[in-house]
Amino acid sequence: MENVYEYRMGIGHRLTWLAAIAVAALLAFAMDNQDPLILGTVWGLCAAIIIWFLSRSLVAGIRVDDRYFTLTAWRDPKPVPLEDIDYLCMTHWTENSDVMLVYADGTEEHIPAGDLPDIQLSSEVMA
Repeated sequence: MENVYEYRMGIGHRLTWLAAIAVAALLAFAMDNQDPLILGTVWGLCAAIIIWFLSRSLVAGIRVDDRYFTLTAWRDPKPVPLEDIDYLCMTHWTENSDVMLVYADGTEEHIPAGDLPDIQLSSEVMA
């Protein structure tokens, strides 16, 4: 392989908008109901949504070069030498199917669907 192949999937914009709408709805509910218990609960839920959203690993993807298949390349890179890989096995035949990475020694590792491009492109890259 002459070039390095990178697949990077950033944060989903739908999730961002959903979190923003949830925070706005909770704040509107709190302003409508001035009960201190409701206000405290709503502020706590808003803080939990914001903390959950910021603590997620937002970037997923792989990197493939002539020597390594790097899993979770932008979060916690784990380079796997290509000669150690026996094959990749799809667990379900859907568009968002997860993949099992099977090593030459028989051990398996789960790869989430979000870390890989679609099935056809993944097959072409690994071929």
